[in-house]
Amino acid sequence: MILDYQSSQQVMVRKLPGDLYECRGVLEDSLFGAEVTLILKPPALEIVAADYQVRRSFSPPPDALTAGFKKLIGVRAGQGLTRIVRGLIGDDAGSERLAALVLDAIDGLILSFTTIPLRPALAELGISNPDAAGLDLNPKVMGREHVELMAGRNPRLKDSCIAFNLANETGRA
Repeated sequence: MILDYQSSQQVMVRKLPGDLYECRGVLEDSLFGAEVTLILKPPALEIVAADYQVRRSFSPPPDALTAGFKKLIGVRAGQGLTRIVRGLIGDDAGSERLAALVLDAIDGLILSFTTIPLRPALAELGISNPDAAGLDLNPKVMGREHVELMAGRNPRLKDSCIAFNLANETGRA
């Protein structure tokens, strides 16, 4: 038997008029295809719109997912977000894959805010052009010391779940 499995996931963030941000997460693999779209409003990063589309799946998405996405409206990207999303989207009547995609889309927005303070932090470490060094501002590739400098320069990350995730991805317990 020959197994053929491919998987691709993308998170895209774009600024919209009216100080809003669209976060779109797309997951495509051989067995499942879905897209999550969130609109967030700073400074509290409150979710003002949430939608999903499952294009391909062995089983149809549960009806409870639509209600779960509607309940995301008004939720802030902050403390307790993981628990809220997993409860509304990823519980027994939902989809863990869509819950993870929602969290990844929000992480993408928060990471997009980090590029401005990250470049000077990397320059302090002697890396003036992270793109040429192959770092591409990717926390998994940058390493622990770069992430700690960046997090120290960005007040949005202090005590946030994304800072905790970055620390874990770079090997810090």
